[in-house]
Amino acid sequence: LADSTSNEWYITGVQLEAGQVASDFEFLPTDVNLKRCQRYFYQITGNTSGSTSFGTGFSNSGTENYANIFFPTMMRSIPSITSSSGLQVTDANSYTINATGASVSQGHLNGMNVVLAVSSGLTTLRPGINRMTNSTSSHIAFSSEL
Repeated sequence: LADSTSNEWYITGVQLEAGQVASDFEFLPTDVNLKRCQRYFYQITGNTSGSTSFGTGFSNSGTENYANIFFPTMMRSIPSITSSSGLQVTDANSYTINATGASVSQGHLNGMNVVLAVSSGLTTLRPGINRMTNSTSSHIAFSSEL
């Protein structure tokens, strides 16, 4: 095993214990582990088969669209937001505008009101959909890491 740096070995199902006494092995189902992880980080990612919608809302001006996003599980704390390029707003007339940035209007443990900024072109109080272009590199992420 150690005669070459290209050798590989795999290990799974290991539980490390502090102290002299071992406890029973703790096995958690995948959905439980996923929910535990999503308390700290949640990301919506675009795809190549079509645009990905991530919230419906309305424009409060010609340059901002507000939309609610609900998390799959309650976050540990109010998360921060990061985003990539490739975000868009499509208004009620199917007019799509590329966003220049994302920010938070209101944040809660179970969701956020996300604002997508555009240079111009939105009509006040017109419904709009926040979306991503057809790319797996487009994303919006929420983090409440320790």
